[in-house]
Amino acid sequence: LLNGEATAEIYVQASFWLWLICLISSGTCGLAANDPLMITGIIFVILAYLTHWSLVCQSDEDKAIRRRNTVQELHNYCETAKNMSPRDKISGTAYHYEHEVDHNGKRKRVKRSSYEGEETFIYDKWIDQSEFPDIGPITKENPITIVAFTFECEPGDSYTAGELETFKSNYKSYVEQLDSNTGTFRHWIQVLVGSK
Repeated sequence: LLNGEATAEIYVQASFWLWLICLISSGTCGLAANDPLMITGIIFVILAYLTHWSLVCQSDEDKAIRRRNTVQELHNYCETAKNMSPRDKISGTAYHYEHEVDHNGKRKRVKRSSYEGEETFIYDKWIDQSEFPDIGPITKENPITIVAFTFECEPGDSYTAGELETFKSNYKSYVEQLDSNTGTFRHWIQVLVGSK
């Protein structure tokens, strides 16, 4: 079965080639470049081409090729991640609106940020149950192995879970009292310093 990425790529490629064939055949039949069918075809060819390149830049395979590493570097990365304490991070913003008069004398509403920041909940103790993926040998028939993984972290007991919830609610209360409005609070797990 095809995954979502491959299915989207097939639709984009089919659309691109269909419209390109339509343009070429219309051109040979004497249709002018300013004809509505030709303009529509040109727009769809350009859109399909740009969509194709955006899918290429987002695919796991292309990301893996750009970030290629040796198996030893992958082992080292996983070991570093396992040895570092996981961190729950939360970020938020506080802001308000002010009315200003521009140089034409028109009043406009302007958003003013008073706070943008983040806080980290660091675990004192943790158990890492990660297992290094079983990577087969690199051969001529199989020159590239793509490894994709996610980091999952959750409190190991009810006390830590309660402390984490208290930490989040205290941070939200702190940000909410700083100004009249708050943005969306974002929560993520940071495994290696500098990576989100």
